[in-house]
Amino acid sequence: MSDRVTLPMASATAAQLREFAQTVLGLDIPLTLAAPKIIALIASTGYDKADITIEDTLEAAPARKSRSAPVLVAESEPDEDRFITVLIDKTEGKGGDEPVFVSVNGRGMLIERGKPQRIRASYEEVLKNAVGTVYEQADGHAPLVPRDVLRFPFRVVGQG
Repeated sequence: MSDRVTLPMASATAAQLREFAQTVLGLDIPLTLAAPKIIALIASTGYDKADITIEDTLEAAPARKSRSAPVLVAESEPDEDRFITVLIDKTEGKGGDEPVFVSVNGRGMLIERGKPQRIRASYEEVLKNAVGTVYEQADGHAPLVPRDVLRFPFRVVGQG
């Protein structure tokens, strides 16, 4: 596993910003887009931190710069270009306030909890299907009863 490095967004190269935007936020960034425009796109997702975290091998691996390899996506995927705004609730327990990682067809992103986040509609399907089972006991002698619950409770708060 390669090391990751954190650096200020303002001093990152366009290639580093593109790598972050594509691997962490799930954005499609053209190779010709300049750093200031990439920063603006990153900010439009609700990402408000001054630093980004990337693999430190980015510049050493030129093959990673090219994103032109075909991605296996269904031709008629209707939600590919549709965006929604979701709010993922913070939860009790370990990691309950950490960002949620979701991935669709090999393209992943982190979604922060506790504040509205603009995401592709296809990522909503991942959140809907992230289900865990909890076991409850009605009284001290009854058998445990399984119940499916959302792993990451969320709600849609906006379209587009």
